[in-house]
Amino acid sequence: MTDMNNMKKDEKDEFGMNDGDWDLFEDHLNAKNRWRELERVTYQFNRFIESIDATTEFLIRLNDNRLTDHISIINYELWKLYKEINGTSAGTYGISEYIVFSTFKNYIEKLNKPLKFYPKRINKDLYFFELKKKEKVLNLTRSSKLDHIGLKSTRRPDIALVKEEGGILQIIAIIEIKNYLDKRSANSALNILSEIEKDLNDTKTKYVIFSFNKISVEDKEELKMFSEKENCFLITYEKNNNKEIKDRINLVDLSELFDSIKDSLIL
Repeated sequence: MTDMNNMKKDEKDEFGMNDGDWDLFEDHLNAKNRWRELERVTYQFNRFIESIDATTEFLIRLNDNRLTDHISIINYELWKLYKEINGTSAGTYGISEYIVFSTFKNYIEKLNKPLKFYPKRINKDLYFFELKKKEKVLNLTRSSKLDHIGLKSTRRPDIALVKEEGGILQIIAIIEIKNYLDKRSANSALNILSEIEKDLNDTKTKYVIFSFNKISVEDKEELKMFSEKENCFLITYEKNNNKEIKDRINLVDLSELFDSIKDSLIL
């Protein structure tokens, strides 16, 4: 086959090409090469996401009541690697959120085999994920308002888990994800969850703060009060918290949250 990139002028003439035709052809070749490179990048990114999914799926099957610790270690290793490559850890938050999202998604799919979540478009910027069995539906939303189920709040929780059955909507859980809990991030999570809780007024809904790292808030009273509520879960990587925090605040593993909502998640 003729290598069109290395053709001499007399060879081009054999194909009946003028200079304008050749310029268009070169543009076409360059575009194809650029597209191949783009495909290579997107393929590798998909492989990366698939590796996170495979890992969280394995950890759920492991079922050793240390799910929070396991996914926190994964997050830390990725955070450390990204910082070494990029010079800063800025930009890893989306990966951290995806690790938690993947864990929820895989846990729910495990309960409802062989059903799977499928993406559904909300608008040009957002999707939600739907798992359906006849008239029963489970939706996972990411950073989107919940006005479609009648909430007045404009807050956008990191993850919301919503069930629809017989035309009745129920919010099973609202989750806020933080890389660590300092005063600012703790107040942000508490305010979002408190506002949604007042608006929703449903004692069945679980309100969750998930932190990959330690609690570094000086005044821990609000977090203590939150953790003591029956429908609230404060989940952190336990090894990063000292004995004083563990004695004062009710910290739980992610698997404990899953156990509490398991029956609601089976369609």
